[in-house]
Amino acid sequence: MAAVRALLGIGESGTNPAVTSMLVKWFPPQEYSRATSLVLSGSYAGPIIALPLATAIATASGWHTVFYVFASLAIVWLPLWLFLSTDRPETNRFIKEAELNHIVSSRPDMSGKLKVPWRKIVSLPAFWGVAILHLSANWLYYFLATWLPTYLLAERKFSLSATGFSSALPFLSAWIGANFFGVLIDRCCLTRNRTHVRKYFVIPFLFTAAVLPWLSVVNSPIAIVSLLCFSMILLTSATPTINTGALELAPRYSGTFMGIQNCFANLAGVLVPVITGYVAQSFGWNWMLWLLAGVIFVGGLTYIMLGKAQKLID
Repeated sequence: MAAVRALLGIGESGTNPAVTSMLVKWFPPQEYSRATSLVLSGSYAGPIIALPLATAIATASGWHTVFYVFASLAIVWLPLWLFLSTDRPETNRFIKEAELNHIVSSRPDMSGKLKVPWRKIVSLPAFWGVAILHLSANWLYYFLATWLPTYLLAERKFSLSATGFSSALPFLSAWIGANFFGVLIDRCCLTRNRTHVRKYFVIPFLFTAAVLPWLSVVNSPIAIVSLLCFSMILLTSATPTINTGALELAPRYSGTFMGIQNCFANLAGVLVPVITGYVAQSFGWNWMLWLLAGVIFVGGLTYIMLGKAQKLID
C-alpha cells in the first residue's frame, strides 16, 4: 500500500508545476489571484464530491469499488485535456483575437532559452516565506483529507453516512473561500502595493490557529462542522498568495519554482498521517488540534516576515 501511494504521488506531482507554467502564459498579472484560485481550487472541489461518493459506493459495493470508479474518471478527463488545452494561448484554436492581444500585451516576457537558477530560487527569503506558508496550509488540508473521517467517527461519534457528508463541507467552504479571496485580492492589488495586500490577507489565515482549538470544547455536531468550515474559509485567505508566489517572484521559471515549493509543502503529506496518529494515540486529539494551530501560526508569521509579491528573478 505504501508503494502504491508513493507511485500515486509521483504521478500527481507534475500537476501543480505544469498548471503554474501554463497560467503565467495565459493570464496577465492583474488576474493571477482569481485565475490560480479558480484552477487550483480543484484540489478543494474534488473532496466535496469524493468523500460522500466514496462513502456511498463503499456502503453499497465495498471499498474496492471506490478505487475502480475513481480511477476510471481519468479516462473521461484525458481526451478533454488533450483536445482543449495548449501550453500557450497563441497556439489555441478556440481563443479570440481580442483576448489573445489582452493576454500578450501585459504578461511577462517569456522568450529566450532558459537556464533554471536553482540556487538563486532556494536562496530567496521570499521563496521560503511562501513555501513555509504553503506547508502550514497543507498541514490542515492533509489532516482533513486523511484523518477527518476517523476523527469524526472515532472521537466525535458521527455515523458513517454523516461522516461522509460532514467531511465534504469544509472542502466546500475552502473552494468558496479560495475563489472569493482570489477575486478580492486582485481588486485590492489594482490600487495598492501587491506585497502589502498579500500580507494583509494572511492575517485571517493566522486566525485559523485561534479557531481550531475550540473544536475540543464544542459537542454539537453542527458546531463541530461549522468550526471546521469556518477554519477552512479563514485558511483560504492565503490560498491565492500560495498559488501566485511562483508567478510573481520568478515568472520565467514559475513551473520549476512551483515544483520546488510544492515538493517542500507536500512534506506535510508525509508527516501529517504519521504525526497525527502518534499524537492522537499518545496524547489525545486535543493536543493534535493545538499542534495544527501552532503549525498554521508559524507559517503565516513566516510569510508576513519574509514574503514578497514582486519579480525577484528575471
